[in-house]
This record gives sequence, structure tokens and C-alpha cells, in this order.
Amino acid sequence: MIGAVRTAAGESADSLPVDRVRAGDTSAPELAELLSPSLFAEDRVIVLEAAAEAGKDAAALVLDAAQAPPDGIVLVVLHSGGGRAKALAPALQKAGAVVHDCAKITKQGDLVEFVRNEFRTQGVRVSVDVVQAVVEAIGSDVRQL
Repeated sequence: MIGAVRTAAGESADSLPVDRVRAGDTSAPELAELLSPSLFAEDRVIVLEAAAEAGKDAAALVLDAAQAPPDGIVLVVLHSGGGRAKALAPALQKAGAVVHDCAKITKQGDLVEFVRNEFRTQGVRVSVDVVQAVVEAIGSDVRQL
């Protein structure tokens, strides 16, 4: 997903820096620093993981940044839809955020389909044996892809 965000931002998949932080583990001042424009006008992607666990101040800061993102910053918010900051997800959507629903993979068939689709998004056609080998190699942790 981050590669697609980098490409959408007009950068090659390797040239745009990505900062990943858990929104629930950072303070509002730390988030404010991350979401500030760079002194050197460098573009970057900020990925806020576990946004559902963000505190009230952090959630407000994320929403403010999403409504008027600083130049050169692409903000990606990973939110489960529940948690302490459950109001953040609909507020981000109302503010115009692009939403990508990512259902939790619970069945083996869903995992196989996910792997097959990942190959398709890269423009690669693979056999069932290759998909099965990848599934066996990664187990149930799709983040390994």
C-alpha cells in the first residue's frame, strides 16, 4: 500500500521517505513535529498506525492535518474503525480522506486471494503453485509481503 501512496505522490517507490509511528504511542507535540513541513522542502509519507488508540489531543491533531495537509506531506492513517478514537475514522472520511477498506483476513481462501491480487497489482501472472508457495512462506502475516 505504501508503494502505491508513493507512486500517487509522484515519486518512485524508493525515493520518498516513510515515517511510521503508532498514533496511540506518540504525544500531540511529537505528532505536530512529524506533521510539520520540512525545513528543506522534502516530501515524505507519514504513516500513523493504530490510530484507533490515539488520545483525544492526538486525534484532533491528525484530523486538523488531514483537513489541511502541509505541502509535501502525504498522511496515511491506519484505523480499525473502533477503539478510543473511533470518531476519527468517519471524521477523516467526512474531511475528504481517501478510504481503503481492508477487511481482516480470517480464512485461508481469503489469504490466497489476497496474495493473488498482490501479484495482479504488480502486473504479474503466476500459477496456483507460486501463490501457494508464497502463502506457505508467509503464514498468516500478510505484512511480510
